Amino acid sequence: MCCRKFEAASPEQTRLYYKHGNGWKSIESTPFALVRHEVEGLDEYVSGYTILYLTKLVNERSLLSQVFAEAERNMKVSAASDEFTTKLKFPSFQDPLMWLALRLWAANRLLMKGWEIGGHETLGMYRVTNESSSLFSTIPAPRVLQNQLDRNLELYIARTELEFLRVLQNAMLQTRPQTWIVVFTAVVITLHMRERDIWRLEHWVLNPDVVSLPPYNPNFLLTNTKSYEWRHPDTAATLIQRSVHLSNLLLNHLHFSGVVPRKFFNIEEAVKMQQKANSRYSWIDERSIDFSLCSLAFETSDSKHLRLAKSEDFGC
Repeated sequence: MCCRKFEAASPEQTRLYYKHGNGWKSIESTPFALVRHEVEGLDEYVSGYTILYLTKLVNERSLLSQVFAEAERNMKVSAASDEFTTKLKFPSFQDPLMWLALRLWAANRLLMKGWEIGGHETLGMYRVTNESSSLFSTIPAPRVLQNQLDRNLELYIARTELEFLRVLQNAMLQTRPQTWIVVFTAVVITLHMRERDIWRLEHWVLNPDVVSLPPYNPNFLLTNTKSYEWRHPDTAATLIQRSVHLSNLLLNHLHFSGVVPRKFFNIEEAVKMQQKANSRYSWIDERSIDFSLCSLAFETSDSKHLRLAKSEDFGC
């Protein structure tokens, strides 16, 4: 990708924030931005990380890894290349629904991860040597460049989610057993993606004293602020409530379409006694509220009242 230097109109355009202890810290970055707002090759980039993240998670041998192992079984992988950054051969899936669900999940992980520089050109940025920093040993991308790349990834997620829902609707209308295991697994993966996204928002809901919510200003980057503030036109609570509502729509369709596959019965038993998400939330540990949404997919169909997600469980 091609970048160019610009003249910063505000310190906010070069201030890069990161999590530290119970709050935020920042480092100064350089004033570089994309020449063209649209990034080419994003689909290949996300696909490569999908395989990387999938392989790593399956090897963890956790409850969650059992779900992703089923996704991996649905995949037929060509001979992998020796180098991830060169000539990686992407897998072909027996069902496109699974590949769409996994790409959504991986893209969301990349959005939460942030952007680093890995090539010889560092755009004036240096490797972080502070061991207490969450950016330690990385060369973070400049602030404005990070924002632009995030925007590209958010648009990619929106397009992929729309395609996923279209394919999911068609798959739910089929009754073949081999289709149902794919549908169930793909929905669980999508619910897991949503609970990780809610984890990212939870900090702003549970710590209202640190949230400064000015009137929405599309030119906010031109204002000067020394603290990390909430910048979305909607509140974090509103975004969580919206995500919970969409998750419940998925859950209702899932329970109407079929039952928990037999191979997941052990997960069903293990997640029955999950505590509410806001009581086990840790803003440093992205796994702290895992199964707060996707556990509801494992509710048995013979229950009198199937549980659905509640915004109150996330402090809203």
